[in-house]
Amino acid sequence: MIIRIIRTSVTQDNLRNIFQKFLFQELNVYNQAIKYFKAKGWIGSPPMYPQAPIGSPETLDTGEAYHLWDHLTSRYDTVEITQIYETFAHDGDLKTLLQSALRNTLEKQVKVIEKEMNYFALPLPQRPPKKVKNLENTEVVEDLIIFRNVFTGMQYFFNLHATALKQATTNDRLRKIYTQFLKEEMDLYNKFVKYGKLKGWIRHVPMYRLSKS
Repeated sequence: MIIRIIRTSVTQDNLRNIFQKFLFQELNVYNQAIKYFKAKGWIGSPPMYPQAPIGSPETLDTGEAYHLWDHLTSRYDTVEITQIYETFAHDGDLKTLLQSALRNTLEKQVKVIEKEMNYFALPLPQRPPKKVKNLENTEVVEDLIIFRNVFTGMQYFFNLHATALKQATTNDRLRKIYTQFLKEEMDLYNKFVKYGKLKGWIRHVPMYRLSKS
């Protein structure tokens, strides 16, 4: 519910920041509750992934294995399309934002997930090329379309991170990773909201004003 509010709070930055604080306070409570419920035996045991590392105290259920795979394939696709958008973008600030998203968020998260996949002996999907091919005609896609596609993609990843986080009840460490991913996505989203408003690219929502009596 809070994520839905954050996604649509694009007019008032201060209001969005308040709900982001609420979200991570709620996640802290959720994390403590999961540990307590497991200690009491009140959470059912899901099917376990059989390839857990030999000699490691960590375990992984099949749902957590799926979310690692789902995250990595989604991030691979996002890295590739962001590289393409970076090539097409004309606005200097938009290029800088896309480069920052690639270097500081997407590629970093890919390395984290790949490390976990290798640790739990999960098969890795095919990796995208490190660089996209040179594109001759970069006038085909406008900066506005690039911005809105990336913006919508970040909103989608809010739900992807949150779903993985909610369902990571067996491995507490993975839950922390998804919490960090969600925080990084929120920070990046804030930058894009402010940039989009500056450029006039955020769609205007209906405004309601109190009438003066």
